[in-house]
Amino acid sequence: GGMPREVSTRFFGRVIERLRHKGRAITLHDYERMTLEAFPEIFKVKCITHTKAGVAGLTDTYRAPGHVTLAVIPDILRFPAAQKLRPKASSALLCRIEEYFAERTSCFVKVIVVNPIFQQVQVAGKVVLHSGRDMAFYKDQLQKDVLEFLTPWAFGEQDTLSFGGRLFRSSVLNFVERLEYVDFLTDFGLFDEADLALENNLSVVEALTERHVLAAGDLTGLVVIENPDPATKIPLPEAAKLGRLIIGVDLA
Repeated sequence: GGMPREVSTRFFGRVIERLRHKGRAITLHDYERMTLEAFPEIFKVKCITHTKAGVAGLTDTYRAPGHVTLAVIPDILRFPAAQKLRPKASSALLCRIEEYFAERTSCFVKVIVVNPIFQQVQVAGKVVLHSGRDMAFYKDQLQKDVLEFLTPWAFGEQDTLSFGGRLFRSSVLNFVERLEYVDFLTDFGLFDEADLALENNLSVVEALTERHVLAAGDLTGLVVIENPDPATKIPLPEAAKLGRLIIGVDLA
């Protein structure tokens, strides 16, 4: 099938897994390892038991005995650059996996194979550049840097793509502040995709379910402004409250 010759370490690993599940899917480990072995175009899989995945706009049901949901992430290296941010398997591949398990699991189990749900995170704030920096250029550069920070798998770090997890506002703030062209930030916020009005500034965004993957959403809330004269355009306490320590100035 065009695959490279199997090396000895891969052979022994496959044999050990085979001796464990014996070609029958029973446990979480069985479903996940059998999927990765039979379908090399799949990069990662998450098995969620007692769950009936919602299709055609329906929500997932988490109290569904007899149902097993497999959320699969395809190999990102097979996708063009524009589709790496939110990679999804084709419907034909999802059906092939379901048919594969229909012959290898209990007749009382219904296996549903679906794509992950990408939960988009929004970032907003006013970014002040160092003096002498071109606003037009660094506005685009800021968007690229934040996008790479929130979706590193699309930029060569495939192993960082995972289900679930959480994203802290402090980590995003620290990343932006450490960019060499950024002086400081004001009005920084982290928002969930459901908060279109950007009203609820969150300290942490958590994945809603085991099937969700945190990814970058709309970043237009990041506004780049010129480096003003702090004495006239930005009140000193406002500029200092995000970590700027000014020696000899009483902020009380």
